[in-house]
Amino acid sequence: MDDITVRPRRAAALLGCRKFYFRMETEGIVVVESFGKQTVIRYEDISALLFLNMSKNQAVILLGRKNERLLNFSSADMINADKAIDILRMKRIPSINLSERLERWQDIDEYMPALSWSERFVCRPQVIAMKSARRIEEANEGKKIEKWKRLACVVGWAMFVLDIFILLFLRGGIRTACFMFVLLFAWAMYVWMYPLLFLEVSGFVKNKKYIIEMPVFGILAAFFFCLTGFENFACDFGDYLVFVGIITVLLLIPLFLKSYFGKEKPDKMRVLASSFLALLLAYAVVFPVNYMVTFQADRHEPVMVKSKEIYVNKFASYYVYADWKEADHKFTVSEKTYYEIQKGDRMQVCLRHSIFGFHYWILHNEGHCKWGEL
Repeated sequence: MDDITVRPRRAAALLGCRKFYFRMETEGIVVVESFGKQTVIRYEDISALLFLNMSKNQAVILLGRKNERLLNFSSADMINADKAIDILRMKRIPSINLSERLERWQDIDEYMPALSWSERFVCRPQVIAMKSARRIEEANEGKKIEKWKRLACVVGWAMFVLDIFILLFLRGGIRTACFMFVLLFAWAMYVWMYPLLFLEVSGFVKNKKYIIEMPVFGILAAFFFCLTGFENFACDFGDYLVFVGIITVLLLIPLFLKSYFGKEKPDKMRVLASSFLALLLAYAVVFPVNYMVTFQADRHEPVMVKSKEIYVNKFASYYVYADWKEADHKFTVSEKTYYEIQKGDRMQVCLRHSIFGFHYWILHNEGHCKWGEL
């Protein structure tokens, strides 16, 4: 046969892809690395040709007789890659599509050691879903999972409708309490159905028969309000991190108990992802939680505006500088407040602390407290 050279496309080379090319010769494949180093792979030493869908591309992996990795390339990034694949198939080298095997819930364990970390990352979600599905079918719990899927869908959209109602008709502490309830209720659902319930499923997972997905629009809306509704609040950053840590631990305790005593055992990556979700939730509810358990009267300290500043990135942020606590202090204010005040105006720092000892404050015009406007 005529020799065929397979080399990276120009765009792939410019993006820093591995710099090598190979020639399909009569007796084997000659791989030419950087600086001219050559390696010869004989066709009889190739045991299998693996295919794996990687986002919008397809990885091609050549395995040796001991399932070791001999050569890999991307079908879309290499010129003449399709011709090389045809030649290998003509040599009667078995072709195995890992993505299709996973979709059909067939094992690929024997090939996992030959995959790179990025390729394993693609396969891992579907492998976990496959093994979980087998346990569900062995326990004959398919009908229960179908009920849970319908329940999660109904609850997810109900939370979104509730968010709209809260935004339109509720104000102040009641609004804050309701949004916080949405987030904590979603977490309770997550723990109850853990590890079968997912808020977001990898796009590489094609077979989702026994995967429970909850619509995230209601959760995201509540999460967004809990952050933006308190964007002008301030506190000591160290105290904030302490409360984030405490709330994260409290959220994870029932999750870890469910993992330890439950039938379904999540893998380490899933536990790590769930811990990150708990951290995000804790980050969002620190101010709402403490706002709801603040019962003491506000304390006010007068300050004078020294200067103002607008910082524009994707969104505009409004800042006011004033002497407070014997230092030039930077306060975040709303757009409305920013344009209402001028340099030299007197304002008030409204200080509060919750029953948990969390101290926080907000800057507002004299005689115009902002707490009830959330």
